[in-house]
Amino acid sequence: MSNSANISARANLLAPLYMILGMLLVPLMDGTAKLLVADFSVVQVVWGRYFFHLLSLLPLFLILRVNISFKPDNLSLQFTRAVFLLIDTALFFAALSFIPLTNGKAVFFVSPLIMTLLRHLFLLKKSAFIGGLRLSLVSVEHCLS
Repeated sequence: MSNSANISARANLLAPLYMILGMLLVPLMDGTAKLLVADFSVVQVVWGRYFFHLLSLLPLFLILRVNISFKPDNLSLQFTRAVFLLIDTALFFAALSFIPLTNGKAVFFVSPLIMTLLRHLFLLKKSAFIGGLRLSLVSVEHCLS
């Protein structure tokens, strides 16, 4: 087997493990945010989240010597994405101060269904068959989970 095939086979084995570990950390992270929002403002909790993410990732980049490109192809699109992620995080943490964590996560997991419905309004998609099929599949998936 070639070296690239070995790397690909290893990645195929590690990817599900990384995904499972990552998904196990999400409730811990959100639970911690809910506890922190009870004592601190949402702005402080969001700032702390992004600051400590940066602190935890910088050594990783330095150790692995990852070539980081700070010049994306479309800077305005990247900036817009970052702003939306920041707003999403702040709104989610603010909501956690009012609702139980389980309800917040339930809305989070239903969001693909909501986005599929809103897609037709905002993107003006006219593909009725594909849209209907996608909507049906997303609905079935949410009913089964």
